[in-house]
Amino acid sequence: MGSAGEEDVRQAAASPFVCKGTDYSLFRTTVALAVWVGAIHFNVVLVLLSLLLLPARAGILFVFLVFALQLFFMVIPVNDKSHWGRKLSRFICKYAVGYFPLTLHVEDIHDFDPNQAYGR
Repeated sequence: MGSAGEEDVRQAAASPFVCKGTDYSLFRTTVALAVWVGAIHFNVVLVLLSLLLLPARAGILFVFLVFALQLFFMVIPVNDKSHWGRKLSRFICKYAVGYFPLTLHVEDIHDFDPNQAYGR
């Protein structure tokens, strides 16, 4: 017969640890996704509408202005200590995850060391 420690190990191996993602409200998840991905779609719609609805010369000029503005915002320094930016990114990271259902099954939870990184 095995000892009590071996029995605990067998029981832990028989029932894996299951971690499920948190399911948040649909409204907050939708708002977080719209803020996160909506800016890209807004720029695409803005460029397409300017090409379709404005006269040719003005449409092309407007498209170049939109791209210049995007390039400007891409190269300006961003304050990583911004209070508003941190609150917005925390909101997006917390609630946008609810859109992607995730269930993690771990066979032996005790093999993981919280002080070690497992990604590359």
